[in-house]
Amino acid sequence: MIKFYHMIIIILYALTSAALGAVILNRALPCIKSSFLKLSFSWFLGQYVSTWAIYFLCLILVKFTTGVLAKASLLYFSLLAITLASLLIRRKSNFSWNKLKAGIIVRLSQPLIRWKLSTAALCLLFSILLFKNQLILNNGGEIYTSPVYWDFRWHAPLIQNFVLGDNFPPQNESFSNFPHTYHFFWGILTAIHSSLGLNLVPAVNFVSITSFFVLLMGIIGLGEEIFTSFRTGATAALLFVTSSSLHFLNLFSRQQRVGLAAAVKNIILNQEHPYFYALAKPETFGYNGNMFNLFYFVAERQLIIGAIFLIFAVVLLFYRQRLAHFTCLIWGIVLGLFFEWHLFISIMVLSAIIFLFVFGRNRLKPLLILLGFIIPFAYFSFYFRSLAKSDWFYPDVLDFPKINLNYPTNLPYYQFSLLNAAGYYLYGYGFKLIFIFLGYIYLLRAKNKSASHLLFSFLPTFLLVNTVQLSPLSIYDNHKWLRPLNIIFDLITAFVLFKILNGKGLWRKLLFFLAIILLTINGIVELIPYFNTKPTQYFGDLNSPLTAAIATQTPPQSSFLTQHQKEVHLAGRKVFLSDEVGGRNRPYTPWLNREKREKIIANIYSSQDIESFCQLITRNHIDYVEFDEQSTPPIYQKLKNANFKQFRVVDKMNTPLVFVSTHNSCAQK
Repeated sequence: MIKFYHMIIIILYALTSAALGAVILNRALPCIKSSFLKLSFSWFLGQYVSTWAIYFLCLILVKFTTGVLAKASLLYFSLLAITLASLLIRRKSNFSWNKLKAGIIVRLSQPLIRWKLSTAALCLLFSILLFKNQLILNNGGEIYTSPVYWDFRWHAPLIQNFVLGDNFPPQNESFSNFPHTYHFFWGILTAIHSSLGLNLVPAVNFVSITSFFVLLMGIIGLGEEIFTSFRTGATAALLFVTSSSLHFLNLFSRQQRVGLAAAVKNIILNQEHPYFYALAKPETFGYNGNMFNLFYFVAERQLIIGAIFLIFAVVLLFYRQRLAHFTCLIWGIVLGLFFEWHLFISIMVLSAIIFLFVFGRNRLKPLLILLGFIIPFAYFSFYFRSLAKSDWFYPDVLDFPKINLNYPTNLPYYQFSLLNAAGYYLYGYGFKLIFIFLGYIYLLRAKNKSASHLLFSFLPTFLLVNTVQLSPLSIYDNHKWLRPLNIIFDLITAFVLFKILNGKGLWRKLLFFLAIILLTINGIVELIPYFNTKPTQYFGDLNSPLTAAIATQTPPQSSFLTQHQKEVHLAGRKVFLSDEVGGRNRPYTPWLNREKREKIIANIYSSQDIESFCQLITRNHIDYVEFDEQSTPPIYQKLKNANFKQFRVVDKMNTPLVFVSTHNSCAQK
């Protein structure tokens, strides 16, 4: 259970970090007008800067103490609160509660303000309903996930290793003694909330709901800021949470035999797996609706933060000419640091900056942003390339990125051809393609060249989606480009819709409402299973005897050779080789050399003497080796006779297990 004072700390941390973000925004990007954007960016910048600050504090504290994330978070929170309080006290002479109260009353009397507040409340409610049934923790400490949230198997170890495992500098929790290389800062952000008292499951839910709400605020604000229209932004948010695919024709045809009333009931009560429900049956051009609906924002929570960052970058580039030269350089560095948060979206922003530098007016400002961006981006890129030369990677990881002309679908029935690709996107975007095309035609003719160049700058991303395979996993990983890009397309579509509506004639209003139906009906139908889904899949038990024993009897940064990987991960410890690390023919992280570690494990358990055993243990930095007392290899008895330290525990199947402390014991031999 979450204690009341922990929730107070979390709320205060959220408010103080958002206040920090607001100060930064007011000083370095003061030209923003939309209140929705100010709210969204204050939260984002506050969390972004705070996470980096706490991360660096952890790198210092880990040399002197344990439980570093909680201590660093509390230290940072205290310093931030004191700093903000002192700033508030200095300005107290200019503050008046009566003026504030009068201003609020005046604003609430305005119909548009009430509409905006109602929209914000609706967005918050939608965010809660979308995520509340995806992950739960019962009173006994058991964790259950929905079928949709399959990435929790990676998120849980990542977060727990930061909270309980003092994983600084960050190592791969499933491939120990190897640096983290991919999208791990979302885990630190969530782990901070966990370390402040929320614990694992509430922290994931809190960050997911909050960040998705902030994302919706950002989309609405983007429409307000670029097109000076709240209605455009709100409609873009509606288009974002739905999808415009023609798949609804397929879905409705499957219901036509049961009658209208029964069909509506079946759709409303639908509890099919949302992922598979969004696949066309029969397969149409390899269509996968999850590339266009909300699936990846539910399954891959780091994509939410990435999308907020994308909106922030769009607005920053929109106002680039109003910024001082030095400010452009600093903002470029801030953007480039996002490499460790989300590589795909960082590349997306980089391509937009290059486009604006080549084709935009006044190239100096984009150049300065580009130079700032390249400083951290190039460092992280070269660092990753140096790691990729390690024996722990398969050699062909250096072949990526590479050209792959297939379009991003995981269904193999349709190989690349212009006809198949056209069919894929015609079916996937449906009528939205018409509005996207009309929107770009209008932007070509528009007087506001700043907005025109900006929105055109993201078209190269669509080229990347269909030509570049960045990940060794597959071209399907390009959903990390395509899904955020659709935010831009949703904004352009909403803009065209209101261009139609604002003209004279009843036919325009009828066309507008017909278009809204055609652009959202598929997404609404595909959304329903998300709200009906239940957390039925058992993940693990935070209070299991094995997890508790590991957490209390081993140092935080320990590495385990074990078959009980989930319990070890929930205790915040690293695993030498986890099932989540795949080999060449396995679905997960195929760039890490699983086969090499499997051979090492086999050699460790088949060691004939303590000397060869200890050589392998020391070379691979393994601290604990698991043995099953009912079927131990010969080396175990030799370790036992040599008085190697160990502790015993039973697993959930009542199998007696022994964990032998190896690294320190070997060092003493």
